[in-house]
Amino acid sequence: MYHRRFSSPNVNTRNTHGTGCTLSSAISVFLAQENDVISSVAKAKTYVYNALNEGRDVIVGDGIGPMNHFFNPIKTIKRSQI
Repeated sequence: MYHRRFSSPNVNTRNTHGTGCTLSSAISVFLAQENDVISSVAKAKTYVYNALNEGRDVIVGDGIGPMNHFFNPIKTIKRSQI
């Protein structure tokens, strides 16, 4: 049996709401674009990492916030800009 481990650096953020749903949706999108499974998972992991990293300082209400799904091309207002 073949096993592949995917990893990425941790992002120090509270904005993690929706990461699992986003990862599974992104994998589905890349599969629908006719990428193989390994490439689809790798691209989805990169997308989620970038969305987490770009949304790490975004403030949306109280508590756990969402990652920045629109990190490219739309930038959101970050804490230092308020």
